[in-house]
Amino acid sequence: MVLDPWQRDALDDHLAEAADGLWLTLESVEECSRQNGKGEIINAIALLHMFVLRTKTTIYSAHEFKTAKESYLKLAALIRNTPDLHKQVEYYHNSNEDTSIKLWDEYGGGRLRFLTRSKDGGRGFTGDAIIFDEAFNIASAALDALLPTLSSKPNPHVYYFSSAGKTTAESDVLYGLKLQGEAGDLSIIWRSFSADPDADTDDVEAWAEANPAFGIRITERWIRTVERRRMTKAAFRRERMGIWEPRLTAGSVIPARKWEGNGIEPLDPVKPTIAVDFRTGMEQSYAIMAAFAAELDGRDVDVVDLVGYELGVGEEWDADYVVEQTLPVLRDHGLTSVAIDDYGDGNPLLVKPFTDAGIRVIPLNLDSMRNATTGFIDGNLNGRILHVIPEDDGGEDGNVLDLAVAGAATVKSGKGRLWSPGRSAVDLVTLRAATVAWWIHRNGEDYDLEDSIA
Repeated sequence: MVLDPWQRDALDDHLAEAADGLWLTLESVEECSRQNGKGEIINAIALLHMFVLRTKTTIYSAHEFKTAKESYLKLAALIRNTPDLHKQVEYYHNSNEDTSIKLWDEYGGGRLRFLTRSKDGGRGFTGDAIIFDEAFNIASAALDALLPTLSSKPNPHVYYFSSAGKTTAESDVLYGLKLQGEAGDLSIIWRSFSADPDADTDDVEAWAEANPAFGIRITERWIRTVERRRMTKAAFRRERMGIWEPRLTAGSVIPARKWEGNGIEPLDPVKPTIAVDFRTGMEQSYAIMAAFAAELDGRDVDVVDLVGYELGVGEEWDADYVVEQTLPVLRDHGLTSVAIDDYGDGNPLLVKPFTDAGIRVIPLNLDSMRNATTGFIDGNLNGRILHVIPEDDGGEDGNVLDLAVAGAATVKSGKGRLWSPGRSAVDLVTLRAATVAWWIHRNGEDYDLEDSIA
């Protein structure tokens, strides 16, 4: 298997390691148009995990059954035709119940499983690496089933391979990754081949820019005389030029134009409410948000402002660290209370260190967070809630709130909704903290949890 230069570059990027020997990032994305050769990159990564790294379980996941089967057949043939690899294989299984390749125990006993994505596809199988093919169609439920299989592994990796996404919800996961990559988020590897969205549909140079295998296995003659004539313009621009169709909404929750229109220049907060959200795990993060009232253009509005944010890939923070970052903010405003969401990931861990520091914790339970989320969305749609545009849009605290809003997903809960970290492809700590800060600001610091339930 001889790789093109761009395919070798892809392996250098996706398989980059940090100084400590761990993967440089836990997620990596390769987006380019169909038939360029993403499959060869996938095969190389699968072979690496099986025969070099001796990964115990690698999961290949495709949207369609026929894609998973075809990928299995190609890789199995490649291994069978390579005697040094074939002799290490204990069995090749090719059935509807089990499509997999397993090595003998003396060669590590690693297994590569080929799955079709579904709500429960992958549940019960603990993997060390997951390869998502056809990532333009990943249902949130499938992600919920597969990703937790890596949570207990010391050095997991998730790979996403796809052509350009669609405007529908099936591409929300890929769209969230796209936003991260284009924003320069260093917690993922993002590689994308596409023409400029403003490029002319018949621009041959744009075709070449979007297809790294142009002139190698994809010819100008085929594109011009067949694809360009037979495909609709929209399909051609998406499938061959790698241009996403415009998405009018951000995360299908708050329209992008509405959110952008609610941005304002920095203000000095008056009697703000401070909220904190803490995410634990292998990619820890926390956000500190302020909410306060203001008068703009003769109308009373609420404003949320990002005070602090930090992402710690591979870090081992404890709750004390987050509290230490928050206390100076509270002192600057003469505050002795902070709001958190009991429903949040690591937030319950913050209660004791805040209390020990003499800070009153105002909690929101699940019912309250449902009301807060629903109200926050409604307030943004109606222009009653504004947000401060960071002075340094490219800094550490720059556009992470914008990113969270753009890629956020919700889940229906009772008569309202909740932000859903599990269904979102972006870090939601900023958005959740903003929601909590606004809710307590609206209800006052004397907010009574039991009264709210009643």
